[in-house]
Amino acid sequence: MMSAISGWILRLVGAALVSSAALTLAPEGAAKRAVRLACGLMSAAALMSAVLSFDYSEFSKEAARYRQELGESAALGEEKAAVRTRFIIESKLDEYILDKAEELELSDLSVSVRCEWAEEGFWYPTGVEISGNAPEKAKEKLKTYIEAELGIPKERQLWSTGDENQN
Repeated sequence: MMSAISGWILRLVGAALVSSAALTLAPEGAAKRAVRLACGLMSAAALMSAVLSFDYSEFSKEAARYRQELGESAALGEEKAAVRTRFIIESKLDEYILDKAEELELSDLSVSVRCEWAEEGFWYPTGVEISGNAPEKAKEKLKTYIEAELGIPKERQLWSTGDENQN
C-alpha cells in the first residue's frame, strides 16, 4: 500500500521535473504551446495513474488488517480499563470498611475486598479478607455492617489474626 503511494508520488514528481525542463528548453511560440499541452497531458496522466493502477484487493486487505488491529487495541484498552476500575473499586471498599472499623474503635486491621464482574455489566464485592485482632463483639458488628452495606455474606468474610505467618 505504501509502495503504491510512494510510486504515485514519484510519478508526479518525475512528470513535474520533465515538464519544467521541457518548458524551460522550448522556444517561444507555437512550439512552447505544444510542449505546454504535452506537459499538461503528462501531468494529468501521472495524476490519474494512481486511480488506474490502484489495487483495490490490496487496499481491502490493508483496511481489514487495520480494522482488526483497531479492534484488538480497543479490546486491550477495555481490558486494562476494567482491571483499573476493579482495583479502584476494591481500594475504595477497603477504605470504606476501615473507616467503619475505626468507628467501632478497631485499629490495626488489614482489609482486602474481592470483586467480580456481574452479567449486568459492573463490578460487585464478593468477598473480603480482614486481618487483625479484634474483640468478638466488635468483629460481629463489623461483619453485620459489611453484610448489610456491601452485600458480602458473613460466610465470605474471612478473618485472621495476622499471626498465622509467624512461627
